[in-house]
Amino acid sequence: GPLSVVDYDDCRRDVAQMLASLRGKPVVLVGHALQNDFDVLGLQHPEALVRDTATYPPFTKRYHRGGRRSHRILPRKLSQLAAEELSLTIQSSREG
Repeated sequence: GPLSVVDYDDCRRDVAQMLASLRGKPVVLVGHALQNDFDVLGLQHPEALVRDTATYPPFTKRYHRGGRRSHRILPRKLSQLAAEELSLTIQSSREG
């Protein structure tokens, strides 16, 4: 069926409330490429409370250039991580 759309301001408010605290305890946020979401929502969260699979070293890849190893580290696609680590297929349809 059709997707429902959440108003931006409502979404931002709800996410900010969820990140503030849970029963008075700090919230650890786990996700993939979270900085993109923070940027779009105009929100921040303490770095010590963020676990991002896009920047977690065992889940990243080194950029190779001309056969020489570079120090540049790149995130891997979430679909690759899900397939390799969880044996799940995600984001396989045209709609994402």
